[in-house]
Amino acid sequence: MKKIFAAAVMTLSATANAGMITSTADSALTGATVETFDGLTQGYYASVNFAGGSVVGNGSPMRILNDSNASAYGISGNALQNYSGNPSSFDIIFDNSVSAFGIFGGAYNTSWLFQAFDSGNNLLEEHVVNPNCCAPTFYGIAADGIASARLSNNSADWVVFDDLYFVEGGGDGSVPVPTPVALMGLGLAGIAFSRRKKA
Repeated sequence: MKKIFAAAVMTLSATANAGMITSTADSALTGATVETFDGLTQGYYASVNFAGGSVVGNGSPMRILNDSNASAYGISGNALQNYSGNPSSFDIIFDNSVSAFGIFGGAYNTSWLFQAFDSGNNLLEEHVVNPNCCAPTFYGIAADGIASARLSNNSADWVVFDDLYFVEGGGDGSVPVPTPVALMGLGLAGIAFSRRKKA
């Protein structure tokens, strides 16, 4: 009985840290690795590699650039851009599962969809962000077992992405059990415990 109760509590705690991140100071990013893109040569890329993963532009090349636009809308140094709104989505693929990620984005004019997926490409979490142009704004997702993330937009919105934060570890990439299921497990454990006590 104690084992059932403990498993239910563990399931609840495992899903409690999932959610949206809006600051680099979020506790989910404690110990994060930061990729600034400053070590990359400026130019056009179908994909770029960094220590810990890669970024792929879907449908057209993306651009690594360091100019007045990058400094105005990015953080500093090089930034990752979708030139003239293309590509309309980026995939961030991590070498190892992460428990949280986030990135600064500047020059937003429309909403963007942030999604996190596990190693089986199952959706773990998603959020629509609606920032105001133009200074860089930080958004991300915390969830156990993130293997990849997608940042997408359907309005050809040009955005400057800079300084990717990510925390390796945090799960095996399996889909977390929804909280209502975990609560049901706790309820069943309580019923079984009370019956055993009466006996």
